[in-house]
Amino acid sequence: MKIGLFYSSDTGNTESVAEMIQEEIGQDNLDIHEVFTIDLPETIAQYEFIILGVPTWYDGEVQNEWADKLDELEKVNLTGCKVAVYGLGDQEDWGEFFCDAIAVLAAKAQGSGATIIGHWSSDGYEFTESKALIDEKTFIGLTLDEDRQSELTESRIKTWLEQLKVELGVDNWQAELS
Repeated sequence: MKIGLFYSSDTGNTESVAEMIQEEIGQDNLDIHEVFTIDLPETIAQYEFIILGVPTWYDGEVQNEWADKLDELEKVNLTGCKVAVYGLGDQEDWGEFFCDAIAVLAAKAQGSGATIIGHWSSDGYEFTESKALIDEKTFIGLTLDEDRQSELTESRIKTWLEQLKVELGVDNWQAELS
């Protein structure tokens, strides 16, 4: 199973997270794509498992490059495909919109037939509201805050990837996916 990770980033934080994920899974097993540089429908269709990464801007907005690709994502047939999402936000300064953008990406992927995996606990976060919550205790995907909790990013990524291995039925990224 080849994995495709698709992200957008203005500050470089979402890109850094993509690179950390690739380091954990292995460069031979995970391709990284910056969404504005590709034909999204053609490229995304090549993968059985997809990870989507996006920062949330201002009052819950999807970052511009992803915003420009949402219609394309909606047109891709993702039936039978598993998709995980991660997002970055600022839970203090923008706590009423914390990681809202991942909810938008997840909804578009689900609308195209994907099954969303990799839900993440809301424990350990201090925010007011988030559209990324699927219930009071659970985000639709991994949420990260490089402004307030950057020291937790690496351990959260590793824990999330271990969770994804279980959900995908993979024992070892390198052995199982190559």
